[in-house]
Amino acid sequence: MAVFFVGMMGMLVGSKGQRGWDLWSPRQKIICTVSFVLVIAGLALADASQGHA
Repeated sequence: MAVFFVGMMGMLVGSKGQRGWDLWSPRQKIICTVSFVLVIAGLALADASQGHA
């Protein structure tokens, strides 16, 4: 779950509270994309650790 929370914090910081992909700078888009991948990885790891592979 730590990877999930790191990803969520990255999305929060990366977006700077702005909604809308078209309003973000290229740097914000990269940060949020990487953070989203971390969120998905965190969910997959949490699911795998519970024995649901």
